[in-house]
Amino acid sequence: MKNAKMILCAGLLALSQGLFAYDKVGNGIVIRLEQKDSSKPKAVKLQVVGDKIIRVEATPDAVFPKSTSLIIVPQKAKPKYTVAENDKEVTLTTQSIKAVVSKKSGEVKFTDLTGNVILKEDSEKGKTFTPYNVGETKGYSYRTVFESSDDEAFYGLGQHQANGTYWEQTGKKSKVNKGAIPMR
Repeated sequence: MKNAKMILCAGLLALSQGLFAYDKVGNGIVIRLEQKDSSKPKAVKLQVVGDKIIRVEATPDAVFPKSTSLIIVPQKAKPKYTVAENDKEVTLTTQSIKAVVSKKSGEVKFTDLTGNVILKEDSEKGKTFTPYNVGETKGYSYRTVFESSDDEAFYGLGQHQANGTYWEQTGKKSKVNKGAIPMR
């Protein structure tokens, strides 16, 4: 009888691990995706930095690398958030915004609390990873495509080779060249 209870508890624990498509980690969640395409994400991480800031990471691997970013300041605050899930998506909600992640594609959409879209990944192009090798080092080139409304304006975007002809870049196709930063 005792063994039957232990087996039942172990079975329920194993079953419960598959009930949610996400895990809570630190100030956020990791959503596991069932992707077959190696150029698509296998996991998406949402980290709540503040009520209006949610950091998004994605990886084409099953787990995120353990290395820490040199450009991210450690977060001391623990912003409040809630997580809801249905059969198609996982939604993380702060006091000001929502981040909605497709469980199928990993596509991320940000909305206000009433559901008005603030920013949304392109539903077809979304996130893509391209593997590369430099000597013995392996890595990925990463691309994210967002949808843009016709009345949205883009300014700046790096160094352009258009002789400064265009200040506003909406609808313009141009390669953005990053300037060199000398390092010593």
